[in-house]
Amino acid sequence: MLKKLIPLTLVALFAATANATNFSYTSFGVDLGKINANGLSEDLNAYGINASLQLNSNVYLLSSYLSAEKNVNGLDVTRESTQLGIGGAIPLMQFVDGFATVSYARAEAQDCLGASCIKANDHGYTLSAGVKAWLTDSIDLLTALGYSELTQSDSDNTSTKFGIGIWPSKKHRFGLGIINGERSDSASISYSYYPSPK
Repeated sequence: MLKKLIPLTLVALFAATANATNFSYTSFGVDLGKINANGLSEDLNAYGINASLQLNSNVYLLSSYLSAEKNVNGLDVTRESTQLGIGGAIPLMQFVDGFATVSYARAEAQDCLGASCIKANDHGYTLSAGVKAWLTDSIDLLTALGYSELTQSDSDNTSTKFGIGIWPSKKHRFGLGIINGERSDSASISYSYYPSPK
C-alpha cells in the first residue's frame, strides 16, 4: 500500500498549482548519528552530508551521502549510501507543507577481517512523503513515511521518520531525527544552512 501511496502523492504534488511553500528547500547540511542495523550486535557510527536546490515554488532537487562504520567483534564493518532525486512540496495550510520525493539510490557494503574483505554493491530507488510544520518562528516538526527497494538483493524497507528543528537564526537549523525501519533504526543530530530562508 505504501509503495503505491507515495508515488501518487508525488504526482499530486507536481500536478498541483500551489502558492509558495512555508519552508525553503535550498539547503546544505551535515549529520552525525548511530545506526542499529539488523544482523549486527553493535550500533554503527554514521555521518552524512546532504544538499537540496529549490527550482521553483514547489519543485526541488536533492542529494545525500551517508557513511556508517564500526569494528564489531574484530570485523571492520562499513556501509555507504548515495541518493540523487527530485521532490515536490505544497503548502497544506498556514505554517504547514506537504512534501514527497523520489530518488535513485546506490548502496555499498564492506566487511573486513584483517586484509581480507567482502564487498557488495547494490542500487535501487527510495520514495518518501511527509509533512513539515512550524510550531513557532524558531521550532519546526517533521514526520514522513519512506519506502526503498534495492534491485540486486531484491530487498525492500519501509520506515517512519520523526524530526524536530531549532532555528537560532533564519539561515541556521539544528535538528534531531529518528528513523524506525524494518531493516535498521537510527538517531542523528544535524546542522543545515539555508541561504534563502523564508
